[in-house]
Amino acid sequence: MLFNVACALLAAALAGAFTWIFMRGREATSTAELNAARADHNRVTAELAAARNDLSQLSSLNAQRSSDLAAAYDPALLAFERLLPALFASFDALAPVDSHRAALAEPIGALRAWDHRAAVDSVPTTLAILWAQSFGAVIAEAKARDLVVVDHLLASTTSVQHLDALTQVVARLTRDFGTWKTPWGEINRFQRISGDITQKFDDLAPSLPIAFAPSDWGALPAYGVSGPAQTTKRIYGNRGNSFVAAVEFGPRVKAKTILTGGVSGDPRSPHFNDQSERYAAVKFKEALYYREDIERHATRTYHPGTPK
Repeated sequence: MLFNVACALLAAALAGAFTWIFMRGREATSTAELNAARADHNRVTAELAAARNDLSQLSSLNAQRSSDLAAAYDPALLAFERLLPALFASFDALAPVDSHRAALAEPIGALRAWDHRAAVDSVPTTLAILWAQSFGAVIAEAKARDLVVVDHLLASTTSVQHLDALTQVVARLTRDFGTWKTPWGEINRFQRISGDITQKFDDLAPSLPIAFAPSDWGALPAYGVSGPAQTTKRIYGNRGNSFVAAVEFGPRVKAKTILTGGVSGDPRSPHFNDQSERYAAVKFKEALYYREDIERHATRTYHPGTPK
């Protein structure tokens, strides 16, 4: 918005300057008037240069804001830079006739080609996360002893366990989804179907694909599962960054926010689940802070003590 206004002001200044100088030049009858016209020209030129500089600074500021928000949602899962080489080494050490070699060749190839970034359309994201999370007891022990999860996984698991775990992941995906080539967004979902604090998830009910991943694997936009084991085929997150606010302090406070689900706990409310798609797509909304902004966007107003 500010950028559009600045562009309009710049265009208006250009048009006004050229018209004024043209008229002064045409009507000039004395050296004094010509000098005045030149002075006006120099003044307007300086103002235009200042306006261009302001536009440049505004553009840089907007780019920086976008970059800061993007950095907060970096999908890189850095834990797999260390974990996957151990799996690859286990696979490469197999004898040529070992049954794991033929069964896991294609999944291993997909993981080797992966850039370690989570995405809803990424099959390697599914394979890597389910493989790592299959070592649940080792992960729980690391957290109980306040150890680094990745270090403890590497120190406490064997080559046989690495390959057996991936074999089980491939079998699970094939059984539950018809193929091990299941994109992360197909299995990793957000669902809100009731106002209950503890949701009863349902594979047949509507849900949204989510690209985010558990923080154990280095995800900044954390999204995972806590509590009792889920009995669904899909994974439904119930922990992570449920509310994020980016605030700019200055002469006028500006903020953008993002929220899971909606502000209402009533499924009948239009605001029960109206922010879910924004959350999944990382589309921040403007936070209304000042009275005039709130009044401009209000759908209904009332005074306390009067009928609503």
